[in-house]
Amino acid sequence: MKLFKFSMVAICLFVLGTTGAFAQDFGFDDFAEEESASPALVWSGKGGLDIRGWIDTKNGYSSLNDIGDNTKMEYLPYLNLGINYSGSFSDFEAKTKFNKWSLGDYKWDMLDELTARLYAGNWVIEGGKMRLVWGKGDKLHILDNFNANDYTDFLIPDYIDRRISEPMLHIVYSVPTAASVRIEGVYTPMMTADRFASDGQWVPYSVSHLTDTVKEAVTYNAMADFEDDNIETALSALSFASDSLYEDTASFKYGQAGLRITGTVGKVDLGASYYYGHYKQPSANMEKYLLSAMNIANGADEKYSYPSLDYDRLQVFGVEAATVLWKLNLRAEAAYNMTDDFSGDDPWVHNNSVAWLCGFDIDLPFSNLNFNIQETGTVVLKSGEIGEPFEEYDVDYDSDGHYTNNKIVINLSDSYLHEKLTAEISAVVGIENKEVLIMPKLNYNIRDGFNVVLRGAYLHSDDSDGEFYNFTAYKDGSSVKTKDKAFVQLAVRYDF
Repeated sequence: MKLFKFSMVAICLFVLGTTGAFAQDFGFDDFAEEESASPALVWSGKGGLDIRGWIDTKNGYSSLNDIGDNTKMEYLPYLNLGINYSGSFSDFEAKTKFNKWSLGDYKWDMLDELTARLYAGNWVIEGGKMRLVWGKGDKLHILDNFNANDYTDFLIPDYIDRRISEPMLHIVYSVPTAASVRIEGVYTPMMTADRFASDGQWVPYSVSHLTDTVKEAVTYNAMADFEDDNIETALSALSFASDSLYEDTASFKYGQAGLRITGTVGKVDLGASYYYGHYKQPSANMEKYLLSAMNIANGADEKYSYPSLDYDRLQVFGVEAATVLWKLNLRAEAAYNMTDDFSGDDPWVHNNSVAWLCGFDIDLPFSNLNFNIQETGTVVLKSGEIGEPFEEYDVDYDSDGHYTNNKIVINLSDSYLHEKLTAEISAVVGIENKEVLIMPKLNYNIRDGFNVVLRGAYLHSDDSDGEFYNFTAYKDGSSVKTKDKAFVQLAVRYDF
């Protein structure tokens, strides 16, 4: 798998290395004859230490001293280094990342990004291990589909840092007769699935529930094989349940492609896009397993069938817009998510859905205060078409019958002391699932690149269909209960 990934980056860089001849062949490479300026080499980076204390509120406290007794401490050092090499008509950028995750289970992340870029007239051609953002939202998107999410430290990094870089080729053409019109094409030869923490702390409930259901089914079947003396089959099943649950997406089967056109009409920035790929979280096909279980329960002499996991095929048709109205910076995105289940009667495949995002930010007329609010939502089409016994196993199943999901995201930020001290507070409110996340943050730049950061988070979620439910749920005997959760974090960081 690692060899495949490195080979994909090498292919992308080789393509870029041959674009000089490509440009000359197609007649837009006059730059080859020109004298280039001396390239500039620029180093950058940041390093620091995060000290985080998780307050385990499920035990309750009778005094402030109890909080110290029930706080789990984490120490997270990190170092990020970047290099940019710029010529007259090309540049090269590389970023490395060293932390507990890249030095542990995800060594491929030590090479965070690696991009070679060629400027050829109206063309920009780039390839490597990259992140690419589509959409007009502000650190919140529904059209940004190429890079997966990293949930291993979900709440802490900025949006772009939560995205997992992907080997890809990206070509941009600026239409010469309409300077504001850009056409983008993207291809990735593989797909990285969403990543979750091995300790389960930041695993969304929908994912952990799916995993537990499939593992339970496979393990139960394995026990039946042990009873029938099918030892080899049973051991194979148990190995599958623990190690082989997810399909390897580092293959051409999971390649991704997309096309995007953006431009400006008057004062409005507009865009339309198309994405072809897959969902980055799996769905399970439990049909054969459930039918075999029912048949055996009714006395049939047959073997259990095992569940199967797959990443549903996904096509996204999107539009986006942004403009300035009075002092409001307006932005919006809308998407039609198309799968193979148009009728909504296949419980093992996601239904088609419609998603949207809209919001604005405004600089308020005192201090340096900025107010940003965005609303994002999804509605599942053809919901409620699945009957018994498969209804509760439907990949789109909602225990409350809510097939819409709306969230409001608010950010309030300000700066003081000639912008050396910045303060912000962010909040996420889930409407249907009644969940709340509040995150305050203070950053003080003491001198040069030396910063001290104090931040925290408070989580409330008691609906199993909520995004944050797994973060607040705990087992109390045979039942599952929830309790609000919080953490505080002190960090020192040096930017250079």
